[in-house]
Amino acid sequence: MGKRSDEEQPRDPFVDRCVAYFFPGWGLKRAQARFGLASYDAAQKKRGSKDRSGKQNGGSGDDHIDHYDLWTLRETARDLDRNNGLAMAIVDRIMENVISSTGFELRPKTEHEDSNKKIKEDFSYWFTHELDACREFSGWSYMRNVFRSYKRDGDYFLQFRPQGNCSVMGFEADRVLNPDGQHNGVSIGGLDLINGIAKKDGVKKYLWVADKAPTSSFVPVSQGKAIRADQVIQIYSPRRTTQGRGVPICAPLIREIDDIDDLLAWERQAAKLAASQNMVVKTENPVGASEWMRSIYQDRGNGVALEELDPLQLNYLRVGEEIQSIQSNRPNNTFESFILLLNRYVGIPLGLPLELVLLDFSNVNFASSRQLLNQAQRRFEIEQDDFAWFMFKIYQLWLTVRLERGFYDRDKLGPNPFNHVWGFPGWPSPNPLQDAQACALAIQYAFGSRTEWNRKRGVSQDQIEQELEKETGQLVERAIPISDKINPLPRSKDNNKPKTQEAA
Repeated sequence: MGKRSDEEQPRDPFVDRCVAYFFPGWGLKRAQARFGLASYDAAQKKRGSKDRSGKQNGGSGDDHIDHYDLWTLRETARDLDRNNGLAMAIVDRIMENVISSTGFELRPKTEHEDSNKKIKEDFSYWFTHELDACREFSGWSYMRNVFRSYKRDGDYFLQFRPQGNCSVMGFEADRVLNPDGQHNGVSIGGLDLINGIAKKDGVKKYLWVADKAPTSSFVPVSQGKAIRADQVIQIYSPRRTTQGRGVPICAPLIREIDDIDDLLAWERQAAKLAASQNMVVKTENPVGASEWMRSIYQDRGNGVALEELDPLQLNYLRVGEEIQSIQSNRPNNTFESFILLLNRYVGIPLGLPLELVLLDFSNVNFASSRQLLNQAQRRFEIEQDDFAWFMFKIYQLWLTVRLERGFYDRDKLGPNPFNHVWGFPGWPSPNPLQDAQACALAIQYAFGSRTEWNRKRGVSQDQIEQELEKETGQLVERAIPISDKINPLPRSKDNNKPKTQEAA
């Protein structure tokens, strides 16, 4: 394998140079880790380089995620979320469609129906009012922030606190790391610590957590502590099963997002420049023109050049001069289509069609827009299923404490007291009438059930039946006539027109 040129060598940061000076052995390990494990192009100083030497050495998913990469990618993603509308909107669109404004609905499925109802009510109250240890946010408002952080940063951590009424304390991904910035050589309880996590047989046992949000990837051992992992929920979505940490969702798209931002900024600047210099004076005798223009266009007395023309002002030209206008055709005709192409490319890896990225369906017809939404919803359903697993862990820890404290009779719940399903939020129909007709036909010809169709809408069939039963009781109590179906008016045989309904 050829040696990189000096220009291509990764430059060591100040901390690396200090460590190498005082501790040469550690410095060598840090340099090897930086050179061999810098696997993400977007984390490199020269992102235009396509040199992939040192990135094809094999190994597990953890071997290709270095804490330097994670730190750089995470901080870059946060900067984009703060300052780039496209990057911020991408995460918002995913969060809005996966979590929605209502969140998930817990539906316990134990063998005791009354206990199911009680558990559902208790969990809903606890989740809404007591989930956040700081008591600053309601349940799903808190979890929406958690979801955004995990997508933006790569992962997020929730520590369950069984004391009192139970709660969770969240901490962001940058607080979980190897102390002193070492990639290896650190252990907790005899277990190797990789990117802040110590595992045994693939199971998380310990985490090393900085006491406060660090300002660099180098944190002394004295400024953090090891905690047990059995009460910590790591929310992340790895691309490999051997990957212990998550990567920001926009990691492979950082360059593209930056390019779009640069192109828009440059084009705006070019348009402003063209608009501000829309006329020039053309002369056939440029000798002495500079000195003459300085004297003729300066304000009398203070030497400040004139930059504005007053209305009805007379301006005289010298012999051989003429005024010419500058064409201001910025941006050109192909600029918009090029920017749209780049935005479409950004949305593809995230399962977002261009129209959903830009919230603009004006250039597609109804059928196309529906297909695009259906495709995006498939991705959102996968995201919902993934997030439901982390929600189950919260529910499992909460219910375990409640069972230990005797809130429910475990014998009545059956062999699996944690059995449940989540009701996911659905999406509004772009054509409610057609969807209702399709649902009616499916039920009529036994192609589907009411439960299945309502589940697609994000509504619980049990909840609908309970609400209908309640409404029916109220109508009967108030002596209001009830009609459970709509009958069309009979048609006349002679003219096939609806007959006039006679008064009762």
